[in-house]
Amino acid sequence: MNGKDMCKRARKVLMIVVLAPSLGIVTWYGLSFLPYLSDVKAVSREGEIMAGPAFDRLHALAVASESKKGIRNIAVREAYRALVYERKGGSNLSWHLNNLLWLMASHVHFNDKQVFGIWAYYAPYERGRGLNKAAEYYFRKPLSKLGEREYAVLISAARSPMRYKPGSEHSEQRADMILKKAENL
Repeated sequence: MNGKDMCKRARKVLMIVVLAPSLGIVTWYGLSFLPYLSDVKAVSREGEIMAGPAFDRLHALAVASESKKGIRNIAVREAYRALVYERKGGSNLSWHLNNLLWLMASHVHFNDKQVFGIWAYYAPYERGRGLNKAAEYYFRKPLSKLGEREYAVLISAARSPMRYKPGSEHSEQRADMILKKAENL
């Protein structure tokens, strides 16, 4: 085999090994994430509006509870669940692969504050989703009227609504931990 034939063969191998998977990933991204980008951006804005003037404090407490990485993982997973999976379903494998794709895409399209807006919009509580609705459900007042401790209790409930139900011992302990950790951030 001469040098020219080897170059042709190397180019074909390169195309198969590098370009084909890259094209597949770009296509997957275009079909599985981009159609929902405007919906996710709208959810992010709604979450930011919902948190209102308390946005920065809630964000700090949520970071103390979950970390920025944890908030991103939860927010993206819940956005995918609500916008795609609950409507279309899919296999367990597609669930995990698309969550991974959405997580990677979130780093390109959303900063930490926007991700927190998504998290605030989808934060689970006993009867549904959203910090604002959770504040009404647990405390019978809007999110904007809650105090620091109530924010911490609400954020702990978002982690596991049944385990950290407001008023429970677990919730109070978790709220204490969140407040203490937030002081040190």
